[in-house]
Amino acid sequence: MPRLTIGSFVIVLLTLGLLWGCATGPSPEEPVSSSRDPNIDRCFSLVEAGNYRSAIPACQAALETSPDAFIVHISYARALANTGDLPGAEAAYRRAMEIEPASIQALEELGDLMLADNRSEEALQAFYQVESIKGDYPANLTKIAGILKSEKRYGEAVNYYKKAILVQPENVSLYVETAETMAAGNNRTGARALMNDALKTMPDSVYLHYSYGVLLQQWRDDAAAIGQYRKVKKLDPGYRKIGYTLAGALFRAERISEAESELRGFMATEAPSADTHVLMGRIKLESSNTAGAEKSFRKAIQVDPGNGTAWVILGNILKNQDKKKEAIEAYRQALRINPNDRIAKKNLKRLAGGGGF
Repeated sequence: MPRLTIGSFVIVLLTLGLLWGCATGPSPEEPVSSSRDPNIDRCFSLVEAGNYRSAIPACQAALETSPDAFIVHISYARALANTGDLPGAEAAYRRAMEIEPASIQALEELGDLMLADNRSEEALQAFYQVESIKGDYPANLTKIAGILKSEKRYGEAVNYYKKAILVQPENVSLYVETAETMAAGNNRTGARALMNDALKTMPDSVYLHYSYGVLLQQWRDDAAAIGQYRKVKKLDPGYRKIGYTLAGALFRAERISEAESELRGFMATEAPSADTHVLMGRIKLESSNTAGAEKSFRKAIQVDPGNGTAWVILGNILKNQDKKKEAIEAYRQALRINPNDRIAKKNLKRLAGGGGF
């Protein structure tokens, strides 16, 4: 298995929720200090504070005096994991499980460790064990589902997402994950039905409407996506730059005048990005407004000189206007940004080689 650097491993742990204070499972309670080994206090406190390197010798000292203390083994495992010692962390987790075999906490974190180390099948087995102890733990169910989805076992993954939904019916992200997994398994009909049912019970969920719109666009159902985006805009006009997203969907659906009107409204309320100007340029080109399109692409470049798309389309406009020198420069700029751009390469070769327009 590939080894992770300390830095990349800590990033993975942040994503998985394994860092102290972010664990998805129950955290160990700090033991009462009146009658316990003071080394345990120091080990626990340093890990809790995120001072993992200092925690390692403190936990080792605690293990010398309290070798059977579950809290010390878990704390030690976390300190090792967060300093990149995966084998040592795994050994510490397994020792903790010898002390408390039914510990969801140790099992789950061991599974997270294996997942971060690209050992998904072993992680899956650990999460299955967690399920056997606590079958209604939604975070664990979604981890199982995620691994199954990554292995393209879509039917099994959907079943686990649905189990999680039964436990957390208010968790809107679970419906989106389930629908995405259904669609990946070629069950778009089921995915649509799931999202429509979710929206019947949560009609004011902006996230659900937006996510459904994104899915519908991916499925090339622009008309239905536009409907969802309009609902988002009605519920929350500023949500995730919905005006820009809606304008893009209208453009792809070839509803050009609506797209321009929507985008103008968006640009009146928010400082346009380079991508916004690029979209307006495309809209103007479709409306045969070449001069307006050129202005939009130049504005995009002014906002972001590294926008390769703007340079390529500007080059195309200039080429069609017989402005050879300017077109060549635009294509060269595009290729500095993306050396593999086929259109820029082809047109630059033709122009620089002396070919006609």
